[in-house]
Amino acid sequence: MIYQRGLFQGAVGFDLFEQSWFPEDDVKAVVLLIHGLGEHSSRYEHVAEFLTSKNIGIETFDLRGHGKSDGARAFVRSFDEYLQDVEIFYSRVLGRHPDLPLFIYGHSMGATISALYVITRNPDINGVLLSGILLKIGDDIPPILIKMSSIIGKYAPKMKTTKLDANSLSRDPKIVENYDNDPLNYRAGIPARTGLELITAMRRIQVQMEKITLPIIIMHGSCDKITNPDGSIDLYEAVASNDKTLKMYNGFYHEIHNEPEKNRVFEDIFSWINDHLGNDQEK
Repeated sequence: MIYQRGLFQGAVGFDLFEQSWFPEDDVKAVVLLIHGLGEHSSRYEHVAEFLTSKNIGIETFDLRGHGKSDGARAFVRSFDEYLQDVEIFYSRVLGRHPDLPLFIYGHSMGATISALYVITRNPDINGVLLSGILLKIGDDIPPILIKMSSIIGKYAPKMKTTKLDANSLSRDPKIVENYDNDPLNYRAGIPARTGLELITAMRRIQVQMEKITLPIIIMHGSCDKITNPDGSIDLYEAVASNDKTLKMYNGFYHEIHNEPEKNRVFEDIFSWINDHLGNDQEK
């Protein structure tokens, strides 16, 4: 396996940390992976190890305010800043691998970013993989906080609000322990402005779901308390793609790639990518 890392300049001059994992030879495809809120891209190294064993490369980066990238921790003033960073990174990946099939794979907030990016930018890719997308708020977020988000986000943008409960990530206690002890994870309350921008992004997607025409696989744990699985069902029903798949993993929590049965998820991801390597549908 070939591993590389470095920095690139995102929107508004932020230095963002990027990394990639590739098989030694015979690369079949490239996956551009976007991580979730409060975490970082290195948490997907085990996903990359699996996919590289199947001759698929991974390109990823730490979102602004996350991991080893610049920016106030977990803070974003506008969701479009995420989209601009993804656009810059997408261009870099496309430039490095112009002749390979390319897929976008996002988890949680990363799936929300991915969906809105596809809607607003219509990238030339072979397909979209979404895991635990945030389109409806999960049970762990108090309804009163959602109602107050517009006021708090405007007048106290960096005010700390609700804190993610790591116990809702996975049924594997080791995953929970590692998450809480990882210094690169953000473990304080979500900044109010970030929460507001997330809610605004969700609403933007909800009224434009039919604009997604690319092949898409939507995956969600049925017992996810962080992001509501009903959001994935709504998305599946609304997208206009003729090639769409919904995978609901019974009993799984939020991070389906970190559950005890994660290998089943990995195999589903690989199988779907492998089936779309030569996709000739209109992009």
